[in-house]
Amino acid sequence: MAIVKITLPGLANASLQAKPLDIHVGTSNIDNGAWDIIYFARMDASTGEQSSKVYRLGKCVGMVQGSDNYTVHIDVDDKAQTPNGGDFIFFGKENKINISGVRGYYAEVEMKNDSSSAAKLFSVGSEMTQSSK
Repeated sequence: MAIVKITLPGLANASLQAKPLDIHVGTSNIDNGAWDIIYFARMDASTGEQSSKVYRLGKCVGMVQGSDNYTVHIDVDDKAQTPNGGDFIFFGKENKINISGVRGYYAEVEMKNDSSSAAKLFSVGSEMTQSSK
């Protein structure tokens, strides 16, 4: 495994979470090893369309936000394909942990109307899963 650093323009997506590796055992010490996974697809420069299948690059193990860009640190398998300039890079949540709704015994929601006029709320819904008994 190798750590690859990719610098991307703009601000990092707030949902992307880096989970550092525990060097001694090679796993995350946060959330039982559930990482955000970085993927990419090759893009055809002349058409701007996807020209390949989606490749899994690796686990997000670090992030550094700069003033106009951010750098993602990825734990990449030695045999993994790596992206080229112009390829489409994205991430997904590992479904090992993110497979249900809100978990736990207690939830609190606060809703505010910031406008000066009255507003109607059509519907509010939720899905709760009890995490233990």
